[in-house]
Amino acid sequence: MINTKVTAKIEELLRRGRQMVTDHNRDALRVLDEAHELAYQHQDMRQVAFILLAKANYFSLVMNDCAKATELVNEAKELACADDTSLNAHINAGYGVINHILGNTALAQKHYQNAIQLLECTDDRSEYDNERLPTLYYNNFILFSYSVELPPDVNDLDKAMILYQKQGNARGVVNCLIAMANHYYHQHKDTDKAIETIKTAYEKAKMSGNASLIGMACNYAALLLSSINKFEECLKYLNEAIECIKQLDNPYLTGSVYHSTGIAYSRLGNFEKAIEHLNEAMRIYAENDINSELEKLFELFADAYQHLGKFKDAFEYERKARLKLAERTQEEKIKALAKERSQFESVLKTRETELLRQKNKEIEQYVIRLENSNNELKQFAHVASHDLKEPLRMIYSYLTLLRKSLGNQLSEQQEEFINFAVDGARRMERLIDDLLRLAKVDANPKIEKVALAKVIEEIKLNLDTRITERNARIEYKHLPVIMADRAQILQLMQNLISNGIKYNESVQPVVKVLCKYHRENFEIQVIDNGIGIPLHQRHRLFQIFQRLHTDANKYEGTGIGLAICKKVVDGLGGTITVKDSDDGGTAFSIVIPNSKLTI
Repeated sequence: MINTKVTAKIEELLRRGRQMVTDHNRDALRVLDEAHELAYQHQDMRQVAFILLAKANYFSLVMNDCAKATELVNEAKELACADDTSLNAHINAGYGVINHILGNTALAQKHYQNAIQLLECTDDRSEYDNERLPTLYYNNFILFSYSVELPPDVNDLDKAMILYQKQGNARGVVNCLIAMANHYYHQHKDTDKAIETIKTAYEKAKMSGNASLIGMACNYAALLLSSINKFEECLKYLNEAIECIKQLDNPYLTGSVYHSTGIAYSRLGNFEKAIEHLNEAMRIYAENDINSELEKLFELFADAYQHLGKFKDAFEYERKARLKLAERTQEEKIKALAKERSQFESVLKTRETELLRQKNKEIEQYVIRLENSNNELKQFAHVASHDLKEPLRMIYSYLTLLRKSLGNQLSEQQEEFINFAVDGARRMERLIDDLLRLAKVDANPKIEKVALAKVIEEIKLNLDTRITERNARIEYKHLPVIMADRAQILQLMQNLISNGIKYNESVQPVVKVLCKYHRENFEIQVIDNGIGIPLHQRHRLFQIFQRLHTDANKYEGTGIGLAICKKVVDGLGGTITVKDSDDGGTAFSIVIPNSKLTI
C-alpha cells in the first residue's frame, strides 16, 4: 500500500532539489540523496528514476561532470518502462543536455526533439512535464544560437516564450528574451533590436523582484553593451548586478558577474580594473570548486597582463590555461577509452550467450552493435586528433608572446630559430589534417551515381592554380558512371592527378585518365610523365606516413595521400597497383568490380 505521506515528502524533496540545481546550489545533491534513499526504501522505482535524472542535471549543469551524468541517466533508463511516455521524455531530455554540453549538436537535437514529441503527444501531462516542455523548446533553440551555417528555428523560442508566459515563469521569460537579444545580435547583426530586447528582459526581471534574475539580466545586458563599446551604460548594469548578488548566496552567479565585469573592463582598455575583478571571480570560483568557469579566466588574465607589458605573468597564465586544457583532455580520453573497453566487453559477453540460444538473431544484433561501436571509435579518433592541435596553438601563443616581449632585441639567428619552430608547427598541422581526412574516408559513405568525367572536370577547377603555374595538361576519355561516394572518388582521383603534376620535372606535365573494360571488372588508369617511383620503394607506397621523397622543401606532403587512395579503393572492393608508364613516369591501375558500374 502506498504511503501518501512518504510520497508527498519524496515529491517535496525532489521539487526542492530540482530548484536548487536551477540555482546552481551545491546543496542540491544532499537534498536529492535524501529523496533517493527514501524512494528506494519504499521501492518507488519510478520516483527513483526521476531523482536519478535530477542528479544527472546536477552533475552536468553544476559540476560539469558529463561522464557521471551519463551514468545516472543510463541507470534511470534501466528503470523505465517502454510505455511510460513522461519518464522516457525526461530521459531523452537528460541525454540532450549532456550532449549539448559536450558539443554533440546533432545528437543533442535528436534527444531534445524526441522529448518534445513524447510530451506533446501526452494528454495527461504532469506539472513537471508542463514545466519542462518550454525548457526543451528553449534548449533546442539555444543549441544553434551561435551557428552561422545552420541558424536556430525562432519558432522554438516563440513556443517556449508562450508556454513560460502561461505558467507565469519569470525566469523562463527573461531567458527567452536574452536568447532573442543574442539572436538579433549574432544572427541578424541588428544591434538596436538586440539592445531593445535585452532591456525588455531587464525590465521583466525588475518586475519579478527576484535579485538572482535581475543580476542575470544585468550581466547579459552589460556583456552585450560592452561588445558594442557602450561602456558607460555597461558599467551601470554591472554595478547593479554586483549590488544584486550581495543579497544572494549563489557563488555561480556571483562569480559570473565579476567574470563579466572583468571582460567589460578589458574591452574598455582598463586592464588594471579588469584584473581586479577577474581576481575576485577566480577567488569565488576556486572557493566553490566551480572549475569549469575557473579555467575560462586564465586566458583573460594572460591577455590583460600582456597588454600591461607584464609578460612574465602573461606567460604564467597562458601556461596554466594549457595545463588545464591538457588535464581535461586527458581525463576525457581516459573516460572515453574506459567506455569503449566496457562496451567491447559487453558486446563479447552478449555474443557468447546469444550464439548458444539464437545464432542468426544474435549475429544480426551484433553487426548493428559493432557498427555503432565503430562509429563511436571513429568519433573518438576524430576528437583525439583535434586535441593534437592544442599544443600547436600553445606554440603559436608562446612564440607570439616571445616576439612581443623581446621586440627588436632578437638577433637574426634567433629570428631564424623562431621561424623554424613556426614552420614545424605548420607541418604538424597539415599532418593532423591529413590524418582526419584518412579517418573520414569510410565514415557513412553516401552511395550515388558518380560520373568520373564530371569529377575530373571538377578536379581541373580545384587544381587550376597548380595547372597554370606548371603549364600542365589533364586528358581523359571513355570514363564510366559508377555507384560510389562522390566525395571519396574526388579524393582518390585528385590525389593521383595532383601527384602526377607535383612529382614531375617535365616542361609540360601531362596526366592521362583512361578506362579499360574487362569481363568481370573495369580498370581506371592514371598515367603521368613525371619522375616515376623506383621499384625498390613500391612495397611501401600505400603505407601511412611513407614519404618516398624526403625533401620537404622540394616536394611538400605528409605521406598520407596514397594511403587514402588505397582505403577508398578497398571500400569499392577493388585493388590499386603501380608500374612504370611508357612516358617514363608512373601508371596507377585501379581495378574495380563491374558491379559498381551503372547500367
